[in-house]
Amino acid sequence: MATIREGNKPVLLVVDVQVGVVAESWDAPRVIDNVARAVQRARDEDAPVIWVQHGDDDLPQGSPQWQWVPQLAPASAERQ
Repeated sequence: MATIREGNKPVLLVVDVQVGVVAESWDAPRVIDNVARAVQRARDEDAPVIWVQHGDDDLPQGSPQWQWVPQLAPASAERQ
């Protein structure tokens, strides 16, 4: 479900930076580090961070592969 909000304030959308997704990705450590820096910058600037992770047969919800990579974690106030 989408929520429409007024204005043009930026948000950061973090999608599928999950253990099973990035496990075999090219240059994964650099990508994860870049995402972590973007998340920190958004938080520092009070921009909302929204976390999206999908699940399917290869990434069952709640499985170790489905979890966010250890370097990233949504803050308690951020939407998941």
